[in-house]
Amino acid sequence: MILLLDLGNSALKWAFYHDRAFSLRGRISHQDLTVSDLEAKWSTLPHPDAVVISSVTGASTLALVEQMVGKLWNRKPHRLATQAECCGLRNAYPRFQDLGIDRWAAMIAARECCRGAISVIDCGTAVTIDLIDGDGRHQGGIILPGLASMREALLQNTQLSMNEQEQAGTLSLADNTRDAIVNGALTACVAAIDRVVQQAASRLGQQPECVITGGDSESVRALLQAPCHYEPDLVFTGMFSMYQHDLGEHAGGSSK
Repeated sequence: MILLLDLGNSALKWAFYHDRAFSLRGRISHQDLTVSDLEAKWSTLPHPDAVVISSVTGASTLALVEQMVGKLWNRKPHRLATQAECCGLRNAYPRFQDLGIDRWAAMIAARECCRGAISVIDCGTAVTIDLIDGDGRHQGGIILPGLASMREALLQNTQLSMNEQEQAGTLSLADNTRDAIVNGALTACVAAIDRVVQQAASRLGQQPECVITGGDSESVRALLQAPCHYEPDLVFTGMFSMYQHDLGEHAGGSSK
């Protein structure tokens, strides 16, 4: 069993990979990420054969997680890193290491399930949209605030608050401020994705297949003009592929 750890912008997420399936998924927000809270959540998990980690957070948070992995399972996590090329995908960034590892993993997974042009959309703390052409060349991408980030930015320094029931939103005008903020954030997100996908089709001369993931993806997907294939484990899938690639490179290097 392989334990995959995704240290994102706002939370640590994990899943076990075994027999070609993901299971025992979990999540803890960074604000709750303490040694005691993490140990409480992980103490009942099975002993992994290996631990794979991707991180876009600071060194202290990463060190805390790695410390707990060593304490509970006596494992040293295999750290993934963004590369110039991996698994048939070529990075568009001149400084390839500047591309977030979560975006890179999601694109690798999308490339493995779709062989034409692809728009890879992740609706989480941030919304990222990346384009891959039919030959596996990353064409670049955009990043914009996620739905919660947009709402929170507009609610700062106001007396308004928002509960879970008020966060769905529609693409319509509103007759109160809370709904106007929720609908505005959703409209901005959907419009940005539609625009990028439309531009991608013009740039490549073909309609890209859209793959979407992330916590807000299901509510966003239903409102997009182009059909989108929903993959909840896209980042984990890419992480596992990168891990296998790293193992293969290590084995190849050792045999020389």
